[in-house]
Amino acid sequence: MSSEKLLGGMPAAASHSFRQWGELAARIFDDLPMATILEFKWRLVKKASQVLYLHFALKKRAFIEEIYEKQEQVKEWLHTIGIVDQTTAVVQDDDEPDDGAVPLHNNEDTVKNRNVPSRAVLPIIRPAIGGQQSISDRAKEAMQGYLNHFLGNLDIVNSQEVCKFLEVSRLSFLHEYGPKLKEGYVMVKHLSNIPRRNSDTNCCLFSWVFCCQHNWHKVWAVLKPGFIALLDDPFDIKLLDIIIFNVLPHSKVNGGSPINLADQIKERNPLRYTFKVSNGNQSIRIRTTSNAKVRQWVSAINDAGLKPPEGWCHAHRFESYAPQRGLIEDGSQAQWFIFITGWWVCPELYLRRPFDSNFSSRLDALLELKAKQGVQIYILLYKEVSIALKINSSYSQRKLLNIHENVKVLRYPDHLSTGVYLWSHHEKLVIVDYQICFIGGLDLCFGRYDTTEHKVESEPNSWEDTMKDELDRGKYPRMPWHDVHCAVWGPPCRDIARHFVQRWNHAKRNKAPNEQTIPLLMPHHHMVIPHYMGISREIDIENKTAEDKRNDFAQHNSFSSLSALQDIPLLLPQESDGLLDSHNDNNLHSEMSLDNSKEWWQNPDQETNQRPSSANDDSGQVGPRTTCRCQVIRSVSQWSAGTSQTEESIHKAYCSLIERAEHFGGLDDGDAATVRALMHWQYRTISWEKTSIMDNLTALLGSKANDYISFYGLRSHGRLFEGGPLATSQVYVHSKLIIVDDRAALIGSSNINDRSLLGSRDSEIGVLIEDNEFVDSTMNGQPWKAGKFSYSLRCFLWSEHLDLHAGEVIKISDPVSDSTYKDLWLATAEKNSTIYQEVFSCVPNDLIHSRAAFRQCIGHWKEKLGHTTIDMGIALEKVEIYDEDGKVKLIDSIERLECIKGHLVCFPLQFMCQEDLRPFFIESEFYASSQVFH
Repeated sequence: MSSEKLLGGMPAAASHSFRQWGELAARIFDDLPMATILEFKWRLVKKASQVLYLHFALKKRAFIEEIYEKQEQVKEWLHTIGIVDQTTAVVQDDDEPDDGAVPLHNNEDTVKNRNVPSRAVLPIIRPAIGGQQSISDRAKEAMQGYLNHFLGNLDIVNSQEVCKFLEVSRLSFLHEYGPKLKEGYVMVKHLSNIPRRNSDTNCCLFSWVFCCQHNWHKVWAVLKPGFIALLDDPFDIKLLDIIIFNVLPHSKVNGGSPINLADQIKERNPLRYTFKVSNGNQSIRIRTTSNAKVRQWVSAINDAGLKPPEGWCHAHRFESYAPQRGLIEDGSQAQWFIFITGWWVCPELYLRRPFDSNFSSRLDALLELKAKQGVQIYILLYKEVSIALKINSSYSQRKLLNIHENVKVLRYPDHLSTGVYLWSHHEKLVIVDYQICFIGGLDLCFGRYDTTEHKVESEPNSWEDTMKDELDRGKYPRMPWHDVHCAVWGPPCRDIARHFVQRWNHAKRNKAPNEQTIPLLMPHHHMVIPHYMGISREIDIENKTAEDKRNDFAQHNSFSSLSALQDIPLLLPQESDGLLDSHNDNNLHSEMSLDNSKEWWQNPDQETNQRPSSANDDSGQVGPRTTCRCQVIRSVSQWSAGTSQTEESIHKAYCSLIERAEHFGGLDDGDAATVRALMHWQYRTISWEKTSIMDNLTALLGSKANDYISFYGLRSHGRLFEGGPLATSQVYVHSKLIIVDDRAALIGSSNINDRSLLGSRDSEIGVLIEDNEFVDSTMNGQPWKAGKFSYSLRCFLWSEHLDLHAGEVIKISDPVSDSTYKDLWLATAEKNSTIYQEVFSCVPNDLIHSRAAFRQCIGHWKEKLGHTTIDMGIALEKVEIYDEDGKVKLIDSIERLECIKGHLVCFPLQFMCQEDLRPFFIESEFYASSQVFH
């Protein structure tokens, strides 16, 4: 039966009998019920005596302000007749120390509006003082009416006394910081730079009682779902300090009891009521006025931080601080913040080419424009060891600080005070309005610009002067750059922004604790509990693309709902037809969802310690579920983010994804002594040592090992200028990416080495994106459900590497079949490598096994060419090659290079295999720890 027939189509007789039954039956409701949607809700338990105290406090305030206004009138009259000059007020505010009162010079209209009549207040309240059984209903109604009297007056409600009584502040009802939990005045000792209130010294008795507690300061504490903020008073929003909740250990080291966020402390003095909040490298002692308040605060703090699944003190999958979330468009109002952090940031970077016609796209110009519009911009720079690195972050800081007062810049760490010399902040993040985040391997610095063509000719690239070149481009090619960066909308941005806030506050406390122009930051509400979002819907690709074009911001998005393999909006080069027409299929997800038994993405630790999650299980996911799941993972520790535990969730995610892969996983990762040292540790891991991955696999699989793991690089070529010499260069593969089974992709800043993955060294961040919608594909010739995003990302990258066009993508749909891997991928790499060797004899290659062979090859080509690069990247117009009969023949270099397809080449596993490439004792790198290089 439909609801329309039940409600609107009921026969008259049935309706009559329903009314008759309702009249005879006992009624539940005497009045019509009302339903109200509450945005903020909290519970107060107050005694009648506290209401009485509030009444007298309000009367005292009104009386003092009335005297003050009359005093001002007398002074103005005396000044008018010329008897006295205006001086300071005689009447002082002698509010009680516990009032937390602010100066009386407020903008309220009249004293009359703030006055609470005291007539019959004692007769009204007196009957309500006593036990619950002795309080009459009339007394309760009288008390309710008295409270409603001042709650109905906006001027009275906004007074200090009432705000303290109601436990509210300016942060209470700001949506961006989450629901209201608990607030109130407390005493803290660690804030030594707070000026003492005048009221604290006016009372001799108060001074005598607290003479031994002169370091304790009264502050207003605000508990929110992800942090505790300490303010000077309820009407202030400037942070004195903030405790951001981090992941806590599971239990104490020597015992099995769990570790709490807040614990009560038993003081020797029975008049002191103290509790402690410990999180990360912070441990703060807080005092209140009663034992009951201590228990309330401890309970509220532990509930806020430890209550699953929203509590930030719980570790999530891969032991990450952030849960899995859906990728959706955020409907909340923009907060107008920009967060930027990077290993290297260049203020003069042009975001669009050519330079001369895109001056407004320069980074400092864009930041200045937004800062003048009122946007608060926070930039966190890595402070390098200047002897080892020449990125000159001090120069960047000066340039950025000179842009506008709304631009705040911190450099961290201070090496001498922290003792951190070997490790760096390696994240690359731009977060806009808590809604859009750009994350991956790209720094906002010079040398990163490139296209899918990877040209070897270059525009100017000096970091000091954008239009000045440091190299002779008639002789030296540029090194092309290959990277992967992604834009994320919605809930994951809040987790990423929370990471930035933690790092910023940690740097602020250590680098500029007393700098007033550098504020502490608070994580916003939608970073904490996404259930309270105003809008939760999937991104409309067509509408969003049109809107972005209107804003001069184009982006490719592959999250639209499509049903066929041919309709996927592949991320192909620009010469293709672009995004194909898409259509929505509401049943796609249900039709193509994976079987629950295939829990291939689980963390191995979860199988034993936690309840498994599957593709259709939302219990571990905070926030709405949409087309993709996204989890933020990172590498941080005490030195880098102030966390109590070292987090290596990127490492665990990599291991889990590779272990759970069923068919396919692709890793896209990427001063001569330094280069040699890096090569040594790379080759040692890959193939040189008996403990290397290739040796271990060969021992198990023999010659078939190459069918399961292989290594490749990218190379490009071209003329340095029109009519100039032919040149080649390796493409710097800087991307940090893994794609597994065309269903999951991990994108971030972390390299595949100990520096990035252990958590205690370099700080890193990444996102694990898992598809929840799939399309029909094949894997090793068998039917396979490929994730739309992961599949399209792999096809885009492979199309670039193999130089495929839109109509040829079907060739790489099955990544592990022989027709794709051997006949196309491997054959292309081998052919390209052979041609580059014939034309350039470039290094590295598998024919050079020693330093002597390398020097001999360099000498030979310099004698022929007169000039070449260190990797022999210059070629003659005509080169000699050997044909099948072993005879030498002369060929045209250009014609031979035209046979190259894409940029894919084989990685030379035998290069310098007879040498130990670690630094010599006469080289400065010899005295650096080997941990620096791997």
